Amino acid sequence: MNPRCFTFLIPVLLLLVGFFLFRGTAQQRDLAEKEPKPPQAVPHEFDESRAKQDPVATNLHMRPVYGFAIRCLAFSPDGARLVTGEGSGVARLWNFPEGEQLREWAAHADWVFAAAFSADGKTIVTGGGDNLVRFWDVATGEKIQELAGHTDDLHAVAFAKNDQLLFTAGDDRAVRVWDVPAGKLLKTLPRHVLQITSLAVSPDERFFATASRDNTVRLLSLDDFELQAILKGHTEGVLSVKFSPDGKQLASASYDGTIKIWNGQTGEEVTTLKGHTDRVLAIAFSPDGKRLASAGRDLTLRLWDTDTWQPSPDSPLPMQVDISDIAYTPDGRYLLNTTTDSRVLVWTTSPFKFLKEFYAPLPPVKEKERLETKEVVR
Repeated sequence: MNPRCFTFLIPVLLLLVGFFLFRGTAQQRDLAEKEPKPPQAVPHEFDESRAKQDPVATNLHMRPVYGFAIRCLAFSPDGARLVTGEGSGVARLWNFPEGEQLREWAAHADWVFAAAFSADGKTIVTGGGDNLVRFWDVATGEKIQELAGHTDDLHAVAFAKNDQLLFTAGDDRAVRVWDVPAGKLLKTLPRHVLQITSLAVSPDERFFATASRDNTVRLLSLDDFELQAILKGHTEGVLSVKFSPDGKQLASASYDGTIKIWNGQTGEEVTTLKGHTDRVLAIAFSPDGKRLASAGRDLTLRLWDTDTWQPSPDSPLPMQVDISDIAYTPDGRYLLNTTTDSRVLVWTTSPFKFLKEFYAPLPPVKEKERLETKEVVR
């Protein structure tokens, strides 16, 4: 063949190969664009007009979180079951220590702010952002009864008198006392100046205490519901209040970054614990009363020796995300904390170390983006 033909054919062949390669690539690209792509999880931008503002925190910078943030947890009396409440209104029942989810249900139309087991472990009570109190059968998951009367978010629920009484409180500033068997309101107590954030009943059931954004804790008699003392000393709102296991001491945690210890019967101030560099979100006494655990907005979990009220050698423990609630198991072997990214972290207490975590399955991305952006409500 004439060499001139090769000189002519080579550029033509190269052009043809390039054409077909380009055409094939374009076709593959077109097909890829037509195929459904997996949704991408894009974090919500905080939109104040869409976010649910917690009145307890309207004057504070808060981090936006998805609706599945865990807000509260509570153990059954035998420690074999754990209930958690979420921003989406879902409550979950877990076995422990396995951390396996046994059941989930739509407990409220808004946040599940509070939960508690009855003394016999057969009933769970929840309080929600829909202003309602609901009772649930642990064995079946069915709703037993519902109490209405609060006019704003419910932040605290507590049984007393062998589950005959229930105390509830929240953003409407009132404590309501309910006759549980009759399902009737017994009494509405005088209101705090601002929203109530926490409520606790003493182990001997002689007293109960309420904490409020008005910077005070109130100590009341459980027998006649009369006010015994107004505990003043915090310079900002109080977020959590807990009695020691023997009832002799009362701890309160505040936006001012301190924890105050009070006499649980007279209300006299005992001491102030300082260490957190931001507001203290949650506190819990160990069942033997030897330690107090605290969680702060400074992303630390701290432990305090109740004999000296000095920090434990094990603390502070750095965290990567806000802690929403903390609780010891009834036997004191474990300390649990919930987080605003839907996890439950488990710590052994002797020695004190991280053991494991378990978490609620996240909703699909489309469902997650459907959920209204919420604020951390502490």
